[in-house]
Order: sequence, then C-alpha cells, then structure tokens
Amino acid sequence: MEYFFIIDLFSRKVVGYNISLKNNTSLTKRTVREAYADRAPKDGLIFHSDNESNYISNTFTSFLSELKIVQSFSKAGVPYDNSVCESFFKNMKTEELYRKDYTSEKHFRKAVNDYIRFYNHDRPHSANINCTPDQKEAQYFANHLDDQ
Repeated sequence: MEYFFIIDLFSRKVVGYNISLKNNTSLTKRTVREAYADRAPKDGLIFHSDNESNYISNTFTSFLSELKIVQSFSKAGVPYDNSVCESFFKNMKTEELYRKDYTSEKHFRKAVNDYIRFYNHDRPHSANINCTPDQKEAQYFANHLDDQ
C-alpha cells in the first residue's frame, strides 16, 4: 500500500491523506485537491516536499500553480527540511503500523484512519506545547476570530 499525507506545519495536523495501491502523481494531486477544498486556504500557501518524481512532475507543478500554491523543495540529502513529515511517519509506523499484521486492505485503511483521528485529536505534540493539533488550531482561531 502507498500513502500520501499533507501536514500543516503550524499545528502538525494531518489535513489530507489518501491510500492507494500505486504511488503516482494522481494520488498526490487528489490528496492536495481534497485538502485544499476542505481547508480553503488564503493565497500564500506553501507546499513543501522532497524532490520525489510525483512532486516535480509537470502535471503536479502546474496543478499547484493553478491553485496559486508556492512549491518548496528539500535540498537533496538534507533530511531536516522535511523533518516534520519524517517524524510523523516514524511515529505512525512505530505506534501503529509495525505493531499489527493487517489481514486485508480494508483492515489497513481502517487502522490508518483510526491513527489519524488519534494523532489529530488525542496525541499531544511537544512542538505544540503538549497540545494536540486540533487543540492548537482551536486556540489559534479562538485568538484570531477578528482576523477572519
């Protein structure tokens, strides 16, 4: 199974994800499209990724350009630029995926869905001063209602 996740760097919230049998540009575009529609961001959004072929394809870069999303890449061989995503994957694997044997694609998908729910709603993050991603966003919006 292949999966693609989009994480908001401010709150560390998983704001979009998809699971597929194939890792391709279509999976990447679909995930960005769904997250973009759900979040309805203002102009100035930055999409950060590594230099994997899905992210540098003409199809994907044109798609981001149409949405007025600025694309930012990690430098080759510099894992720190993508450390938030790397940390998320490490946690998901050690806290969920490596602990179970999945009997079906449906079982795997449910486990990932449940983990994302846990990660966003219940798992505190040191980067959020031990708040969950949902709590961090709720605090922000409570303090910035006039900015909306």
